[in-house]
Amino acid sequence: MNHALHQDLLYFSSNLHTHDIKLSKAKKSLEKCNTLLSNANTNIASIKKASQIALDGLKSTNWSLTEDYFQEIGNIPNKVYEKFLTILNIHPSTQYCSISFNLIKNRMNAFQITDLNQNQIADMLYIYNNKQVFKNNKISEIVVDWISYALEYRLLKDKLAETKKYLPYLHEKIQKKLGKISAASKKKENIEKNIQDIKKYIENEKTLTWMSTETSGIVKRPLSELEGKNFSDDKNLFKPEGFNDLQIDCEVGYNDDFSARKSLEIPIMYENGEELGCCRLGYFCF
Repeated sequence: MNHALHQDLLYFSSNLHTHDIKLSKAKKSLEKCNTLLSNANTNIASIKKASQIALDGLKSTNWSLTEDYFQEIGNIPNKVYEKFLTILNIHPSTQYCSISFNLIKNRMNAFQITDLNQNQIADMLYIYNNKQVFKNNKISEIVVDWISYALEYRLLKDKLAETKKYLPYLHEKIQKKLGKISAASKKKENIEKNIQDIKKYIENEKTLTWMSTETSGIVKRPLSELEGKNFSDDKNLFKPEGFNDLQIDCEVGYNDDFSARKSLEIPIMYENGEELGCCRLGYFCF
């Protein structure tokens, strides 16, 4: 029984060690996922902040373009002017004289960054990378800044959407990790409980064995103490050495001398009776 219990104890102890390793790896993996989630949330917060700055800049430059500045629209570099019109969905071949301030302002107010195509984004990127070159005057500065803020806002919104798409994947992965850790923890608890039960059973068995030995008075002695002992060959084991010197004096026992016999007589008294017989040392008589 003890051997089987010890085998079970070794088995569960080995399983416990294996589960500890798996649990440790799962926790490290969960920690990495939580770090990624934390970084993603930090990036989202930063992107939102930058997006708001770009949106505020876009609104500010829109308001900055007044009718007075619009009178200087002819001072805008041709490349900037053409791309500006393209972004506002106005054909670049349109004459200056046919482009009114209200048309430009209405298109700027109705502008939606989500409506931009890849060609328009490429045009905006060209202006953005060369914005310091194109800022020759106030009207050019307003238009270039407006295009730059619009591009930043569009790119930041795209980045924000892409980062947010990653969040559900992280949350799902974290939940799976938590489920695995929970299951592994419960299994570990069961293994630990089994180990404790086995240890307790072994201790109880030892206690019961000791109590049984004490109650029965059986003391287990090593075989070496009795080994080689041959009781049948030991002639002196029960030798009545103390009886060799015992001698009986028959002459004294059967001495007919009355006085001597009398001195050895011991009266025996009986209840409600008289003396009856005598008792001499060496034999009885009645």
